[in-house]
Amino acid sequence: MVVIHGSEIVTVAHKNFDRYKAAVERMRHCADLVVKFKVCGLSATGFFIDNARDAGEKTHNRRDTLIRSTLFLELVAIMSTITIEHNVTPAKLDVLYVDDWPVWTKGVSEFDWEYDKQETCYVIEGSAIITPENEEPVTIKEGDMVVFPKGMKCVWKILEPIEKHYKFD
Repeated sequence: MVVIHGSEIVTVAHKNFDRYKAAVERMRHCADLVVKFKVCGLSATGFFIDNARDAGEKTHNRRDTLIRSTLFLELVAIMSTITIEHNVTPAKLDVLYVDDWPVWTKGVSEFDWEYDKQETCYVIEGSAIITPENEEPVTIKEGDMVVFPKGMKCVWKILEPIEKHYKFD
């Protein structure tokens, strides 16, 4: 497993976008070879806030901001485990156009699931425990941004009726 510090990713993304994009492409290739990645996500919130601020400046536009943010999510999705960001800021939700994503709802239940595509979702309300195959369970709840990697098999246990915006990549 390769562990990457999130602030390094953010620094490269802000200062040299082409290099950042190339790094994401290399990581995709390595992931296809079954190399597992994990990123420290503590700097992600700052990254999205900076991008939202940049979108209002003359030197940047909303399209560039969206591309950088999308690449960051792609990098996170390369990882083989569920990635959760708690208490997502309104600025990040705006940059990603989350309100335009479809909505999925489900009542209290338990079921098996396999992701044939990467999914990014934002939990509007409710909570669930997701147990990936051969991994520890994780809890998701209102206000969480969650990335489920392609190919992951898991068991969903919905504790409170859940509503989420989602998109498949």
